[in-house]
Amino acid sequence: MSEESPIRTQETAFNGRTKLEEVDLPEGLLYIGAAAFFECGNLKHINIPSTVKWIGMRAFDGGNKGEGGKFTHLRIPPLVTEIYERAFSYSQRMFSLELPENTTQLGPFAFSNCHALRNLALPASAEVHTLSFFICPALRKLCTSRFEAPYTEEEGDILQVEMNNALKHRFDKLPIHKMIYYQSYNNVTAGSLMNALSDSTGNQRDRLGMTPLHIMACSTVQNLELYKVLVDKYPEHLITEDVWGGLPILYAVWGSISKDILHFLIDSYQTHHPDYEFNWTGMVDSLVLGSQEEVVYNLLNIRQKFFPNQIVNWDDLLDKAVTLPSGANNYRQTSIESFRFILQCSIMERVGAIGLRQWRNEITNAIQVFHDQSDPRSKINLTQSMERSYFIPQIKAKLNQFEIEYAKVKESVVLLELALWKKRMSEYVLEQSEGSNLNQSMGRLGLDETTTESVREECRISCGSDIVIEHVLPYLVPIMK
Repeated sequence: MSEESPIRTQETAFNGRTKLEEVDLPEGLLYIGAAAFFECGNLKHINIPSTVKWIGMRAFDGGNKGEGGKFTHLRIPPLVTEIYERAFSYSQRMFSLELPENTTQLGPFAFSNCHALRNLALPASAEVHTLSFFICPALRKLCTSRFEAPYTEEEGDILQVEMNNALKHRFDKLPIHKMIYYQSYNNVTAGSLMNALSDSTGNQRDRLGMTPLHIMACSTVQNLELYKVLVDKYPEHLITEDVWGGLPILYAVWGSISKDILHFLIDSYQTHHPDYEFNWTGMVDSLVLGSQEEVVYNLLNIRQKFFPNQIVNWDDLLDKAVTLPSGANNYRQTSIESFRFILQCSIMERVGAIGLRQWRNEITNAIQVFHDQSDPRSKINLTQSMERSYFIPQIKAKLNQFEIEYAKVKESVVLLELALWKKRMSEYVLEQSEGSNLNQSMGRLGLDETTTESVREECRISCGSDIVIEHVLPYLVPIMK
């Protein structure tokens, strides 16, 4: 289209589309209209093309519902120099934001209520409103000033100015860190990075406590070769914690990076630091506060598969989920959704061990319908905290009761399970020979002791007892109240 008729998304074009999950805008797009994706609370992925020059006010704002997009990364295109008022407010799951070096201005509340936001740098010359990052609690780690909430207006301004100044000077005398942060804009190669690593500052941590490897793991553009260069040069950075206690692998999982890079990192940990004890509790805590449930499951699967002897302290996470926000805990806020998710994860294995579907569903449903009437736009109060505290022992007591009753019932079906197993073995024998005695038939079939044991196990698995018993159990269990 001509300059007189530029390609654009119209104002409020997708306003309130709650089922919208992915947006892949085309190259050639120049303008994103004001409130174009306003209150699109389930938006998990967004690709803003490099041709975009202007993003309107409240384009991706969470609005009155306090539900911005669920994307974890955001890269502002290089032609966008100004971010207007509330353009990305309430993007509560975004942990990494990349702004081009030529950014000149950030408006009020541009990224307000981005609770998980960590990886960010501001150009030194940019004009940043004191409220651009209003209520971004993770970034308070940058502030040396400590004020108890509620702040006075003056105290709030002090915190915001201190935070903004720290972000403007994040990469002072740290060219390698800066190179990696802006690598998505500058097409950094493994060769150019290797040449730059002659600078000794690459082994330092920036104002966020991050190493170049942390920043690489946060990047919207991933490059396995860059990881290889960084890990080869600085293997100790794999276990270097930032100011939040985060490791590079945390941000790699958080950003759902490709399997080849994730496996490279896991192999690197096992090669360079085989005895390292990960803080899985802290990592789950970070992800629950700022990410999707499936990302937490991915982290738990990594722990179970590659580090099975290391544990997650779910009781500690539950304690945090009911604690009132305060200066002591950096004003953290655990949403009702996160609370329910932590509680469900904490008892997941125990619930799965109950072989009665109706009881498993009863536990799960009780957790899912629980609500303390808390609002994602405000902190939980004492009443809501107490409601959560009371609910935890209630659900655990019900689980204990189900476990006890299930153990009793299971004893009564042992004979049924054995009968089904024996029946399946007899069928196997008849299929293979005309004999009816299992041991003799196995001998006639030429099966040795090891193979016979293998056949027995196969028959046990395939006898269908799990299906039959699950349908029989409801008629044997007592009515639970």
